[in-house]
Amino acid sequence: MTGQTVTNEEMKRFYRTLVDRHHYSGEYCIEDWLRCFRYLQTQGRKRAKLAKISIYLLVAIVVIGVVSLVQHWPIIPLMIGLLVLDIVFLIAMRKHQKVFDRLRHTLLPFLTVLQQDSRSDQPLSMELDLRGFDQVSKRVRHTAAGKQYPRVEESLFQDPWCRGQLTLCDESVLSWQVQEIVRERKIRKKNARGKIKFKTKYKCRTRLNFSLSFKHNRYQLNDSAAKLQIKQGERRTVLKSRQVLPITQQPGTPLPFRELLLGVSNLFKCLKPQG
Repeated sequence: MTGQTVTNEEMKRFYRTLVDRHHYSGEYCIEDWLRCFRYLQTQGRKRAKLAKISIYLLVAIVVIGVVSLVQHWPIIPLMIGLLVLDIVFLIAMRKHQKVFDRLRHTLLPFLTVLQQDSRSDQPLSMELDLRGFDQVSKRVRHTAAGKQYPRVEESLFQDPWCRGQLTLCDESVLSWQVQEIVRERKIRKKNARGKIKFKTKYKCRTRLNFSLSFKHNRYQLNDSAAKLQIKQGERRTVLKSRQVLPITQQPGTPLPFRELLLGVSNLFKCLKPQG
């Protein structure tokens, strides 16, 4: 997308790209980004209804299959085929629903609040990477221990799934990055009977990076800014902050949007208007 008004065809393309590739980057005014997210939310609700109907169909297939097995009806292969197709459809719906959840619970409300303080003539530059953490390109460390059982493999992933930059009404430039850091540990054990068991554990935390660039004649720093990273130029000063959220056990959990708002507000708490 570019800096022009979004069309219905571009919203459909945005939706198809996120569903198929789980990745999108571009520039658009914040109102049109919100239109795209709301369109995505509407499509997600439709998919949720289809998934619900599919669950009912799954139950019906199982019931008919059991009855046909008891009554010796010659439709068992057909029921098995329908059962497999229905399960594959449900798995695909669940995978896509995770994409919708992150955007619906995190970015949509966050951008709705930012819209009140943004300039309508300035585009929002944003990159979304919703492919998940378990990509080879996102693995930064891998270790393996134990030649015999138990065998332990540990991998560390860094997943920056959202980057954005926006010009606000006061001509300040706000930038943010949401990065999920996941430690994956795979354990293989062998019991006394020689049976091998696999177990995977996760520990993940979210790192939020914020940057605010403002003009010298707009604001001056107060005492709270001593805790932040400060870079002063000829015309602008840049404030940078980092926030690390508590550890969770499930990767891909939607981030509460209030954490993003809190990070932005902490930057502005370090400023006081000139004059």
